[in-house]
Parts: sequence; C-alpha cells; structure tokens
Amino acid sequence: MVLSVKSYSQNCNSIKKKIDKFDGTITYSTPLILHGSRGLGAIRPPYLMASKSFTKTDTVYALSLVTTGASLNAQAKGATLLLSDGTQIPRPDASVSIKPSTNYGWEYTVSIALTRGEIDNLLKNSLTDFKIDIFEGNISPQRQSEFSEYLKCLKVLLPN
Repeated sequence: MVLSVKSYSQNCNSIKKKIDKFDGTITYSTPLILHGSRGLGAIRPPYLMASKSFTKTDTVYALSLVTTGASLNAQAKGATLLLSDGTQIPRPDASVSIKPSTNYGWEYTVSIALTRGEIDNLLKNSLTDFKIDIFEGNISPQRQSEFSEYLKCLKVLLPN
C-alpha cells in the first residue's frame, strides 16, 4: 500500500494499513522503531511502535513500548515517557506484559493511548527516553527523528 503524504518523508510509505474484518476499525501502524541491535537474528529491545485507529465513533492514537530488565518483576505496572524539553507523560496504571527475553532477562511491554495534545507535544519535543515500571529505555537521536517523522505521517492520515 502506498500512502500519498509526500509533504513529509519517505517513511510514510512504511506505514501499514489494517482493516478489522469484524468491526471495520481502520488502523495505521508504523514499523518497529529499533534502538537496540539485532543479535543472532532476534530484535533486541528497546523498541517502539505507534498507531492510529479509526473506530466508528473515535480516533485513537497508541504507542507500544518494549524494554528489558535483568530481574523479573511480576507486579510491573505503569509507564512514563520523557520528552526532550523535560516534560513527562505518565501512565502510572498502565498494564505491563512480561515474558522471558530471547536475548537478556525479561521483556516488558506496555501499550498506552495518547491524546491529540500529547501527539502534538511529541511532534514538538522528541521522545528521548521511556520507563516501563522501573526498567528504562532510551531512544537514540537518529531514532527520535525517525519516530517524529512517523508521527507526522500518522497525524495527517485519514480513514480512507
């Protein structure tokens, strides 16, 4: 699928569209934005992915984040985003999924909804770091720029 959002970046061509066959929800998703390296064929966290979904009544932005930790915290809960201007976007009650990592310790995953205002703030100030429970992930400057380009693409996409 080719998206015609030429005013931004070639990154827009990497955004995927999915239509839910049961309820008709249209979701656009970015590819995984990697910060870590690939080792032995596996993706190594931290990484993130953003999406925008159109339901029959609403438009929802979401961000999925993954990082690892050496220790298991079965009661892990919450996430915080840190932006380049020092602003934090906290989600203290966010549910965290945990599974053994193929590379290192435990993998912690969280998906959070973002408001349009938070998306606008992320477009003005780069996402530099995040924390899932007590486990931190940082985003390299190159990946910060890549993520911002994807957000610009998602922001202008319409449900067509």
